[in-house]
Amino acid sequence: MLFDEKEFKRIIADGIAESLATIARKREYLTVPEVCEELRCSRSMIDKQIRENGLPITRVDGKIIVRREHLYEWLDKRVESNNWDQTIEGVRQHATL
Repeated sequence: MLFDEKEFKRIIADGIAESLATIARKREYLTVPEVCEELRCSRSMIDKQIRENGLPITRVDGKIIVRREHLYEWLDKRVESNNWDQTIEGVRQHATL
């Protein structure tokens, strides 16, 4: 036998458990501190992006949350455009929808 079947099954089970834990940590909605951690930036930077650049947010009982999908769509739109005026206009349109 080339490998120990029990050990192989344990390694697979551990890998699956680790993957599921990682997925569970990547929630659909993020708090502002979680956005800061995700993007490795300061709270003031995120607050500025919300105020000035249309980072899409939702308020629930006064608490700001950001849908992970919307965060990355917003980032992608900002990166894809080389025209700053077009980028700002796109963000403004998205923020008013």
